[in-house]
Parts: sequence; C-alpha cells; structure tokens
Amino acid sequence: MKQPRLKKIEISTRVIAARLGWVYTMNTLNKDKICASLLIAIAVVQMLTIFKIPILKDVNAIFGILIIIFAYSGLSSSFRKMTLAFLGLGAVVNLTSNQPMESWISGINYMLNISAILVIMQLFTIPIRLGDYAGSFKHLILKVFHTERSIYCFSTLVIHMFSSILLFGTIPVMLSLLGEPLKQIVKDYKRFMGTSLVRGYATVVMWAPGAVNILLVLNSTGARWVDIFFIGVTLSVLGLFLAIAFQFPYLSDEKIPCEIGNQEQDKIKTKEAFTKLGYIFLIIIILVVFILLFDYLNIGQGSTYRVMLASLILASAWIMLNRNHPNFELELKEYFQVSLKKMVDLACMYVGLGVFSLSLETSGILAGFTPYVAFIAERTGIFMVPVASFLVCVLAFIGVHPFVLLVLLGKLLVSMPLTFGPHILACALMFGATVSYMSSPFAGIMLTASKFLDTTVYEIGIRWNGRFCITYFILGNIIIMLWNYLS
Repeated sequence: MKQPRLKKIEISTRVIAARLGWVYTMNTLNKDKICASLLIAIAVVQMLTIFKIPILKDVNAIFGILIIIFAYSGLSSSFRKMTLAFLGLGAVVNLTSNQPMESWISGINYMLNISAILVIMQLFTIPIRLGDYAGSFKHLILKVFHTERSIYCFSTLVIHMFSSILLFGTIPVMLSLLGEPLKQIVKDYKRFMGTSLVRGYATVVMWAPGAVNILLVLNSTGARWVDIFFIGVTLSVLGLFLAIAFQFPYLSDEKIPCEIGNQEQDKIKTKEAFTKLGYIFLIIIILVVFILLFDYLNIGQGSTYRVMLASLILASAWIMLNRNHPNFELELKEYFQVSLKKMVDLACMYVGLGVFSLSLETSGILAGFTPYVAFIAERTGIFMVPVASFLVCVLAFIGVHPFVLLVLLGKLLVSMPLTFGPHILACALMFGATVSYMSSPFAGIMLTASKFLDTTVYEIGIRWNGRFCITYFILGNIIIMLWNYLS
C-alpha cells in the first residue's frame, strides 16, 4: 500500500527538479523580462495595500519567491552569497523556533516595499535622459565655471542633486560624462572626483526620500520620514560645506582656459542648462512637499507608502510631459530592459534580509540582547547617539553591510529605554552609515569609484576622505544631540 505513495512522491520530486532546472537553463533575456515584470508586479501590489486586501500579502510573498528563483543564476557573486546567507540563517531560526507560516510570509514581505520604491524612483531616469540634463550640466562645468574651485563646488552640488533622484545610478553617469573633460582641465583628477563624487553622493542619503538607508531605518525604528527630514537636510548641508572646505587647499583658483566657440550658441545653451538646473530643484521641492502633505493628511499606511505615492505621481506627470519626444519609446524600453534589471539584485537581497531580520524578532533572539544593551543605554544617556553611529562605522569597516546594521541595530535599540526618540535613533544610525560609505573599503560607492578612477579604496577612504570623515562624524553627532534637546 505504501509503495504507490512513495512512487508518487518520487515522481513529484522529479517534476519539481525538472521545473527548477528549466528555470535555471532558461534564456537570460527571458529571465530578465520575467524579473522586470515581477518587480513591477511587486510595486503594483504595494500600491494596492492601501485597500487592505488580505490576499495581497500572500500574492506579494509569491512574487518575492519567484524573483529569487528566476534571478538566482544571474545574480552577482556578492549578492548571491548575501541572499543565500540571509535566507539560510532566517530559515534555520524560523525552523528551530517553530515559527508559523505567517512569520515566513511576513518575513518575505518585510522589505519588498523598499524594492517597490526603487522601481518607482527609477522612473525619474526617463525624463532626465530625454531632457539631456546631464549633458547640460556638463556644458555648465566646461563653459561657465573657469576655476578648479568653482568647478568642484558646482559638480559636488550637481552630484548631490542627481543622487537624490537617481540614487546609486548617479555614480556611473557622472563618471562617464565628466571623466574625460575633467581629466583635461583639472590637475589632480583622481582626487577631485574621488572626493566630489563620494561626498556629494553619500551626504544625500541623509534626506533623499528614495534612499535605501532611510527606508531601512524607517522600517526598523518606526520613525517617520517627516521627523528625520529636517535633521537630515541639516547634516547634508554640513557635509557639503565641509566637503568643499576640506578640498579647497588642494584646488587651484587660477582661471582655466577654455575653447571659444559660437558665443550666441553658448549663451543659449547656458540659459537652457540653468533652466534645467532650476527644474531639478523644483522637482525635488515638489516631491518633498507632496510627502509632507500626504503625511499631514494621513494618506496611506506609513512613510514608505507616502514616498511611493508622491514619487509615482510626480514621475508619471514628468514622463507624460515628455511623451512627444522622438526618443520616448526608446527610453521606456531602456527603463524596462536596463534600469529595472539593476534593481533585481537588491530585490533578492531584501527578501533574504527580510526573512532573517524578522526571524530574529519573532524568535526572541533580539530580546536576549536587551539586558546588555539596556545596561549600556542607561549609562550613556544621550551619548548613545555617537555610540550607535560609531558601531555602524566600525562594523561596516570590517565588512558588515550598513543595510544589515541599520535593520538589526534599529530593531534592537528601539526597544531600549533610551533618553531620546526613534527619530533621533534613526538619524544616528543613518549618519553612521553615511560616514561609512565615505571610508569603509567594503562600501559599494568606494569600490565603484576606485574601479573607475583606477586607484585604491585606501587612497579614497583614508588619504582623501579620512580627516573629512572624522570631522564630519564629530560635528554631525553634536548636531543630532543638540536637535534632541531642541525638539
């Protein structure tokens, strides 16, 4: 009687194995299309959560599992290892603590809202490319600003602005656009870009609505984006000011000779470029106002939903204004075939990280550390702010990814009897991650910059940004602590 059942199980196992084998050997182009479709589906489901339909949670979890299955063979080595490690550890914790299926589903969904925001934020790349905004800023740098100091100030500000919308995509865009021209007019090009690029990008993650840092820390601490926005902007302005001040002694104030072209055409191009610069400022301001308005009107569930909604409305409106552009369809294809493809690695990692981080919470493991952290928190008081920032920096410096630290430390510390609120804790953790991006040899921006600039992460992180990071860390933590007393 038992033999037929065993045979059925054996046949089912073979079928499943065959299906997975089919997925693994599937054409890469087809898998990329499926993964892009799954990312869009995840974003749509996240937008529909406002209607509180129970089945959406299960549907979203299925999409999360499917994207790992279809994307696995194409994941980069580092993301594949991280995804497997987080999934494996989360599974072990869930199994050993006998967690119900609900916990598994919640874990898969836990960070998929971040993937949805990134999918929506990438929509901004369409009108930016259609309007050739990057080319206009290149014109300003080469034709309007005539000293190394003025070029450095402007390029750092432009990188900061672009990063608030394009996020990590800003780095290759700016390096490819400005690389060759700057090499010809700047004496120490590598140091120039190694500081301008890293500092301009890293400081924006303290306030940009779509920055992964912010989304992770909001999830783990329960803080609201509106509560951390003004502190974040203050710390970003401080960072930009220090970035320029520390680099000025290494920059020349001598006028750089430039090619003299058609003056009338140059004037027209300059006017267009400054107009586009104003548009970028306007887009950022409108985005911030929308999020603040949605928060005031209590639209949607939580800060991440409001960021998604505001970004979707604004990006869609901006895209529609460019619908008659001759390259419109081409850029839409670029979004689906290139921009979304870049998000797949992160989406897979967020599924794994969500399962792992939630398993630590539901299993009671984090609660086991509570007495020890509470002991430290009670004795440090407000000085737990720099301690939290320092922990993120040190652990990131030895290879622990800041994303993981923001989630685990956020969840652990928010349950402590701290003398400050969740928004101050969120800022402290984010600030530690920001500093680590400019100094840690394992930071993605450091590795990317060192590769493009043909230098070492030690050169960029320690020699060029070391003193800046130490000064920024001290002054930034003082501002966060002062903000706590003033708020």
